Amino acid sequence: MKSKVTLRNKLLAAFDKSEGNTLTLAQAAARYKVSPNTITKTVHRMRLEGVDIYTNQKTTKTGRKISFYSLGKPSRRALSA
Repeated sequence: MKSKVTLRNKLLAAFDKSEGNTLTLAQAAARYKVSPNTITKTVHRMRLEGVDIYTNQKTTKTGRKISFYSLGKPSRRALSA
């Protein structure tokens, strides 16, 4: 019997394999052929389950802001806030 690979498991595997352990919403939606809304809902459910997923922003050289997800432990600074 073949087990079904869920989007949740695919995202967790992507965080392990991706460069710098980050993944943008657009990358995830394109990679798994689902809507960005589906990715957002899945990440929200994972957070409710206790998975430590953070949303960060970076600015490109052209000044465009990009949000990306990262998996990991909260920083000491975040814990003390």
